[in-house]
Amino acid sequence: MEKKIAFDIGNVLCYVDINKFNKYIVENFDVFDEQHKVNDFLLSIQPSNDLGISNIRHSFKNKFTYLSGYDLECIKSVWLDIVKISVHMANLIQDLLDNNWEVALLSNIGFDHAEKVRKIFPVLNKCIHHFSCEVGARKPTKLFFQSFQLQYNWPKSTLFFDDREDNIEMANQFFTGIQFDIEKFQSDSDAANFVRKTISDI
Repeated sequence: MEKKIAFDIGNVLCYVDINKFNKYIVENFDVFDEQHKVNDFLLSIQPSNDLGISNIRHSFKNKFTYLSGYDLECIKSVWLDIVKISVHMANLIQDLLDNNWEVALLSNIGFDHAEKVRKIFPVLNKCIHHFSCEVGARKPTKLFFQSFQLQYNWPKSTLFFDDREDNIEMANQFFTGIQFDIEKFQSDSDAANFVRKTISDI
């Protein structure tokens, strides 16, 4: 077996607390009166953010032109803060690397969060990065996975962990997809142990 493995980042290696951001916007700005409306807006801008065409600051500035520069910086700061590292998953990645595994990160991620993740999660900088904002395609498009395989040509037996079913469905054309959401486990330790067991069962 080739020692290659791939992971999504959000809700797989890190926690992503969108509700924290939605709550902050409703409580601090006169732009949305309900959290679900903030979420709808985030969903509408997600493709352009994932592809690196825009970012959270520009998206709010374009939609709400009366927001000040200070307001926009506060929004960006809280947006960046929704990503929290999973220590046990970070240790898992380090263990894999120490045991000569090649680790790839295939993630829909904007430039802001890509920069943040690289700073708070330094072990990830030892992995292959295939980020939507940098490759110009996003999951679950076929092009996203094709562009990775054209460059690296990893075997279809490669395990790929992602939290979204639609991403797994497309990924299965290229890898062996495993649907995995860190939020579904009782603890970080349980989540990391699930990955370890899945690898050992191959």
